[in-house]
Amino acid sequence: MLTFLSVIKHTAADCLVHNEEIRKVTFEASSQMEELAKKHGIKIVGGWNVHPKHLQVMVYEAPSFEAMLAWTAEPPIAKMMGYYTSDMWVAEPLADMMQRWMQAQ
Repeated sequence: MLTFLSVIKHTAADCLVHNEEIRKVTFEASSQMEELAKKHGIKIVGGWNVHPKHLQVMVYEAPSFEAMLAWTAEPPIAKMMGYYTSDMWVAEPLADMMQRWMQAQ
């Protein structure tokens, strides 16, 4: 399994606290998020919100980058993410990275 980190941002005007349309789309997608993730073999490890910064950090485990792309292409997820700016990266455990570096010497 691969670990993915996602940083999601939105403007104050696009905050679901203030925008009813975005709130509706986000709640609809959120209610299906776990089920759709399982469909693609993805585990949502956790999510954290920094409300004053309009920022979320999500951590996922997935079998491949393609699985993450398929999940984000699901209509409710894609519609929700259309309101946000996001970056997603594959993250390697520090222990694995250190071991690789030690072997390279």
